Amino acid sequence: MKEFAKKIRRKTYLRIKESRKTDPRQIAMQEKLKQQRRDAYQKSKERWKDVKADRKKVADEKDATEKQLRDPSGRLEWTIGPINR
Repeated sequence: MKEFAKKIRRKTYLRIKESRKTDPRQIAMQEKLKQQRRDAYQKSKERWKDVKADRKKVADEKDATEKQLRDPSGRLEWTIGPINR
């Protein structure tokens, strides 16, 4: 009896699985989910691109500031005085 019930459940599962492949509503829902995933990925990609650009800008500004503080000998000069290395 258990094996028979298991066969029927399996048969029903496979029939429903096949019907989902051709159901227009199911196909539309799957396409919608795919598009949402793509949109979320693109949004995330753009956000990281902006963060990376901001970090690069900050690093470049820091380098430029340090470059202005360097005297011709290559040492950094602070308001206290030169740093002896």
